[in-house]
Parts: sequence; C-alpha cells; structure tokens
Amino acid sequence: YIELFMQHGNQESELYVNGSEELTMSVDAKKFDSSLKFTGKGNEVANFSAMHVRDKGLVMMFGKKMGPVYVKGPDEFIPAAKAEIQIEMDYLAAHKKGLPADFIRYWQDHYTYALYGAMLNYPFFHERYKNNAMPSTIPKENYKVALQVPEQFDDKGMELPVYTQYLTEFYSTRLDAAGIMNSSDSAGEIVYTQDDSTAKLANANMPSKTRAYYFASKLYRGAKMYPMDKLEADYAIFTKQFPASEYNDELEEVVSLRRKMQAGQPAMDFESTTVEGKRMKLSDIKDKVVFLDFWASWCGPCIREMPGAKKVKEYFKDKTVV
Repeated sequence: YIELFMQHGNQESELYVNGSEELTMSVDAKKFDSSLKFTGKGNEVANFSAMHVRDKGLVMMFGKKMGPVYVKGPDEFIPAAKAEIQIEMDYLAAHKKGLPADFIRYWQDHYTYALYGAMLNYPFFHERYKNNAMPSTIPKENYKVALQVPEQFDDKGMELPVYTQYLTEFYSTRLDAAGIMNSSDSAGEIVYTQDDSTAKLANANMPSKTRAYYFASKLYRGAKMYPMDKLEADYAIFTKQFPASEYNDELEEVVSLRRKMQAGQPAMDFESTTVEGKRMKLSDIKDKVVFLDFWASWCGPCIREMPGAKKVKEYFKDKTVV
C-alpha cells in the first residue's frame, strides 16, 4: 500500500491505495475531512482511512502523540508506548469488517514498526522532550529502551516507511549504546568505525531487498558528507554488490553531482536574486572569488552561523571578493 495525503485549506485527510482501486470521491469542500466518502472498487480501505482521520487523526501524526510518552522514564516508556499502539489496534478491530486481509496486515505491521521506531528514538527524544531542548549528551540508561527492540528484518516490510526508518537506525543505535562512534584520527580525518561495523552487520543479517535499501540510503545520505574517496569506494562496492538495483540511477545522479562540486571543477552556473533585488547569474562574476551564504529564516543552524558569516564578510571587505 502507498499512503496519499490530501489537503484542502486547513483540512486534511489520507488515503491508502495499492494500485488496484477504481474510486470515486465525494466531498463537501466546506466540511472536507468530515464529509469525505468513497465508492467503487477498493472503497473499504479508503473509507476506513477517512474515518480514522476523523476519529483519531492522521496516521503520519502518530509521532506527535508520542511526545508526552517520551518524557517517561526508561522503565515506564515501553508499557506507555504499547498502550498508544493498542488504541490503534483496538480501532482496527472495531472497524475491520470488510477490510481486505492484506490491509489488516499492513496496518498491524505499520504500528509494530512504529513502536520499534519510537523505542529506537527514545534515547534522544527522552532528553529532548524532558528538557525541552536539544540534548548535548545522551545518558547511557536511555539505551535500555532501544536495546529491547528485536532484530526483525523482513523484505515484506519494504512497503512501510516506518520499516525503512527502523532498518536504517537499528544497528547504529546499538553501536551508539556500546559507545562505538565515528571518530577522528591524530590527523583530524574521520575514521568511519561505526559505518564499517553497521555495514558488516547489515551484510550478515539483512535479507536482499532490505540490504539493498539500507546501503542505498546510506550512500544517498553520505553523498554530501563523505570524503570523495570514501564515497567513490562505497559507490563502487554498491554497484558491484547490486548491479541491477532500482536505486542505481538515483545514486549515480548524486555521486555525479558531488564529482562536479569538487575543488578544481568549474562551478555550476545558477541564477538568483541579489539582496538589492537584481537578477544575476554566477557566471556574471566569472574569474572572481565569490563568497556565498545560503540560509533560511526557519533554519536554526543557518541563523546560528550568521555571526560567523558577518566576520567573513568583514574580513573580505577590502579584498577582491564578491
């Protein structure tokens, strides 16, 4: 199944489809979520989804409901989290008449891995919600919860976003608990100890589709951060291990982009608006040294960097820098 999100003004709903439906939707736009109804092939799942949004809210917002639960201590968290999951299971049991068996399984599996995801997130989010601030350190006792998550990899779970999150975090969280982190050597170069360890564990224990996704997502995320030699090496290993992977085209795109951004390569041209409101291209100032500062008002790290950016501008004010 695939989850579709629908919004009209400030009203919203969601819909699960598997591609075999032939649905007609009727709705009063003034009462969008409360009037939504479906007829046609596959309407049972569609109407269940609409009803669940009216009664319980969006499935995708389940994480928000867990906020108050994360405040609880390690011994209290799992029973409290399971109680939240049981509410969803009870709702399914009360309204499952007419629902196909594969959707019932999908719903149950979704909340199973939602629970596992919450348990893996607990070490960080317990500190985050308890102190209402981003934690600088994670107490070791917080991992008591995460270490109770079972190793439950299954390629059938690949249709579940919560499963893909679970598989990318499972081993890294266990290594965090053991104090095994990526670190720097005496020369300041990052030594990818945890990355190497999770790769070995994934190769040994994950089934084929799960393993391919794990390494593809790891490469995709690392494309912006890894040193180029590590990125190229890991990409070569991936293409050899998964020569017909559905992820190859997307990975080739991000790796190629990274190659173009290496020192010594021509800067990619783009057009933007200056602070004075004029349109200009980067190529308009070709052969000059250019200082670029990208930021957004909603980006906390960007805002925190502004004092540093001001110092850079001050440093270059009398130099030939644009």
